[in-house]
Amino acid sequence: MKNKQFVYRLRKGCFYFLFLSMGGYPLSMLASPSYVVEQQVGKTVTGSVTDNMGPLAGVSIVVKGTTNGTVTDVDGNYSIEVPTGSVLQFSYIGYNMKEIVVGNQTHIDVKMSEDNQLLDEVVVIGYGTQKKVNLTGAVSSVKGEVLNERTFNNSTTALQGMAPGLTIIDKGGEPGNESSSINIRGIGTLGKSNPLILVDNVPVSSMNDVLPQDIESVSILKDAASASIYGSRAANGVILVTTKRGSDKKLTINYNFNYSVQKPTRFPKSVDAATYMDIINEAYTNMGNSPRFNDEYIQKTLSGEDPFKYPWTNWIDFIFQDAPQQQHALSITGGSEKNKFRLSLNYLNQDGVIDNVNNKRYSIRLNNDYKLHDKLTVSADLSFIRKDNTKPYKANDVYWMYYSDLMWTTTPYYPDGSYTYASSKGNPAANIYESGYCDTKKNNFMASLSADWEIIEALHLKGRFSAYIDNAEGKNYANEHVFKDYYTGSQIGKWENSLEEVRNGHTNIDKNITLDYKRKFGIHELSGLIGYQETVDNSNEIKASRKYFAYNDLQELDLGDLTTRTNNGKSSKWVLKSLFGRVNYNINDRYLLEANFRYDGSSRFADGHRWGFFPSFSAGWRISEESFMKNIKAIDNLKLRGSWGQLGNQDIDLYQYYQTVGVTQPYTFGGQLVNGAAMTSLANQYITWETSTVTNVGVDLDMLNGLFSFSGEYFYKKTDDILLKVDIPYLIGLDAPTQNVGSVENKGWEIAVSHRNKIGNVNYAVSANLSDVRNKIVSLGGIQPQIVNEKYIRGEGYAMNTLWGYEYMGLMTQEDFDNGYPVVNTAAKVGSPKFRDRNKDGILNDKDKVDLGGTIPRYTYGLNLNVEYKGFYIDAFFQGVLKNKSICSGGVTDGPFWGGFIWEEWADRYHPENNPNGKYPLVMWQKSGPSNAPSDFWVRNSSYLRLKNLQIGYNIPTQIIKKIGASQCRVYLSGTNLFTLTDCVYDPEIGSADPDNSSISRGNYYPQIKTLSAGIDITF
Repeated sequence: MKNKQFVYRLRKGCFYFLFLSMGGYPLSMLASPSYVVEQQVGKTVTGSVTDNMGPLAGVSIVVKGTTNGTVTDVDGNYSIEVPTGSVLQFSYIGYNMKEIVVGNQTHIDVKMSEDNQLLDEVVVIGYGTQKKVNLTGAVSSVKGEVLNERTFNNSTTALQGMAPGLTIIDKGGEPGNESSSINIRGIGTLGKSNPLILVDNVPVSSMNDVLPQDIESVSILKDAASASIYGSRAANGVILVTTKRGSDKKLTINYNFNYSVQKPTRFPKSVDAATYMDIINEAYTNMGNSPRFNDEYIQKTLSGEDPFKYPWTNWIDFIFQDAPQQQHALSITGGSEKNKFRLSLNYLNQDGVIDNVNNKRYSIRLNNDYKLHDKLTVSADLSFIRKDNTKPYKANDVYWMYYSDLMWTTTPYYPDGSYTYASSKGNPAANIYESGYCDTKKNNFMASLSADWEIIEALHLKGRFSAYIDNAEGKNYANEHVFKDYYTGSQIGKWENSLEEVRNGHTNIDKNITLDYKRKFGIHELSGLIGYQETVDNSNEIKASRKYFAYNDLQELDLGDLTTRTNNGKSSKWVLKSLFGRVNYNINDRYLLEANFRYDGSSRFADGHRWGFFPSFSAGWRISEESFMKNIKAIDNLKLRGSWGQLGNQDIDLYQYYQTVGVTQPYTFGGQLVNGAAMTSLANQYITWETSTVTNVGVDLDMLNGLFSFSGEYFYKKTDDILLKVDIPYLIGLDAPTQNVGSVENKGWEIAVSHRNKIGNVNYAVSANLSDVRNKIVSLGGIQPQIVNEKYIRGEGYAMNTLWGYEYMGLMTQEDFDNGYPVVNTAAKVGSPKFRDRNKDGILNDKDKVDLGGTIPRYTYGLNLNVEYKGFYIDAFFQGVLKNKSICSGGVTDGPFWGGFIWEEWADRYHPENNPNGKYPLVMWQKSGPSNAPSDFWVRNSSYLRLKNLQIGYNIPTQIIKKIGASQCRVYLSGTNLFTLTDCVYDPEIGSADPDNSSISRGNYYPQIKTLSAGIDITF
């Protein structure tokens, strides 16, 4: 009776704590302690649970109508105490639930039968749900339980590689400021290409506005048939996130804790100290100068006898360190027939892999469903996420310096603790510990209130009001710091102090109402939906700053120098109003037809051009339901489907149709330079939507009672009327207006396969996906090809972000110079790179450059493996891309040119005497020298295979955990980004992924992280 009393006390405490605050169960239940005790009185029932293959471990066994339950052990056995007249419910994922009346039995053996859930699986679509087997559009679905099992801090990274056609690139970023890009079926426009993301039908800015632990499912809408009901915001695809909700079953409390150690994933390796100084000396002498380091200096540096006067610092090892991270997640789920709720709390504390970088995240989500009447249900959801980020004021200089602008023959600090002035940016140690701080506090709040009223049978009126609010407060203080020569005491550098404060806010108010009808007439099923939506979006920002504070401890704006004050602010607003609808017609679950439309009006365009109509049509044929297929028992579902439709894109810069006046134009008045006002660019009142036309065909196949499934797609997408600035004559004196002239196409295919089975006591599952996307710029409206950051081309006939450079032909010889062969730089010498003069005009310029490959991955893939055996399990997830190029730059190509990091490959450099057959060019002490001109010599294959997540765990037997009132408990070890196979120099997810950000391709970024974790997940 001791254990029974313990369970009673635990549950009683939970009842009072939860339900007195939330009203989940009747208070009469709480007032009667005998309620729980009564469930413990009766007899003991034992038995075993099996299937066709043998014992089943982990089967849930519950006394119907109570919270009293247990699960089978690794041998399929169970034991449970039940009151007289009880009914036992046996349930297990992938199997049909069984109910057995206990009666006089004390031993009950049960054999479970598999349930082909694929045929009944429901998928979230726009403004509703639909059976997966009846879908006619291209929709991929990911279950939340899969994301929750992966130990990632944010939902974007957790979703990477999980669905065909979905490309997510992790671009690094400090804790709390992680940067990722999400694209569905490639990049379809030359402007903004982010998909629309909705959490419980609330538009949000990022997938990270919801945590993986709160997600029930994710639907990715990829074609026009599935996405056109979102109209002008769906041209780049739609991601629908559905969060977990309450239950009218037993109260469930879940707690998940994990502790992790973080490490950077990948860095280029440096040469050793001796080679470093040899290369620097060669670079000096090849320019006609004396060596930088004499023999005595080199020997004393290598001996380490005086590390302050003759230093050698591996700055990468010095800057980066292992960093801890811990995360706690608590969820409470329960309710009654009238009221269901789910409360979740989460806390994350993550240090950075450089000191003084930290992110603390606090989150709470509460979902409530109230059944006010048999025909009226109301839902109220609240979510709040708070992030407190801090980093050194000069953190960005740290990332820059270790590859670019920092001699490795310097020491971080001297014996007295003073810092060296290692470069024009100070040194990383001073930047980390003395430069000041950037503190940011971010708040994200979501609230929604919705209602579902069944007016008559089959006719529902639904409405939703939601508010999405996020704001941030930033305080960036730069310390004053003086650098002095340790040996002479003289000042050699100084940082001035300053303070900047930033406030910004964003509010999105969304209202929608729908009328939904669904009725079956014999073999015919008709459903329809019509709705109205209105969205109002407001943003604002204000900044203020001052310099020259008397002391570093004075960190308020009023205390700075009044003459240095600056302030500025801005705000923006846009409105979208929409009518939309959908009709579905289903004949005998065999022939499927669907039509969607959206009629959008956007304030981003002028009167007369604001409204756009976006239709789609799709059809499906479930061949497996035909009479001639009935004897083919192996096939559960076989469906062909096709769709056509149009989508819009209104995500362009605001106010482009307004003729604006700049009010900060310099003007001479009375001999003084003052600010004046003037037109700076032409407006275009005729700009309108970018329109994407999408055609999609697909096939779905499920076999052998769900043991095998396959889905395949082919798509063609063309986006027209892309907004670009077309060249105009310089005589006009104004910047060109934006016009609808561009066109881009994407086409490709996708496949997804899965298989699950059980052999003896071993359960296993395998799933994989692969997608191919080919991108091409069809038209730029007459705009000439543009070269971006000297190594990318944007022109008709090329894929977006195509690398552009010279063809490498080896190293220049004396004979080449004697024959007058052209060079890219007048400083070129024997041993400098030789590039092909394609037009043979004796000049090397842009006319000689060629396509060096694409930086948008052609193929993306994911592979998931799961094995379970008697409570033990292994989950492994691999992810990668194929046919992707990147180009090296920064410290890798510069060699000693900046006097900083030198890549280990430079050890095999050309030298006329020591290494005349060297692979790498002659080194020279010259910035922007001939060796780092963009060419195929520096292009690398950025294809990769990455073990994205590995988890090994054990489900503790029920006999042990039930003593503490728990129903399930697992312990696990996990790792993310554990290894990567690639030829890329940097982390392959960075590569040259962002041509508009040259610092990334130079390696100047906070690195991607791999983690090693241990955790526990327990349910009561």
